[in-house]
Amino acid sequence: MASITHYGEGWRAHPFVAGRRESRLFKLRREAERWAAKREAELRGGGTAITFAEATERWLA
Repeated sequence: MASITHYGEGWRAHPFVAGRRESRLFKLRREAERWAAKREAELRGGGTAITFAEATERWLA
């Protein structure tokens, strides 16, 4: 379950699944909620496939 908290002038989303935690800032609460729900699904294995370009960018980073 994600935690959404007010942070400065925005909102911080903290999805946490299977010992893995991430965090990201958003201007709107609904954006934070939407991203957190999508990210939780991805971390659980229900995410969508990524493109070759996205995989390459992640690998280079």
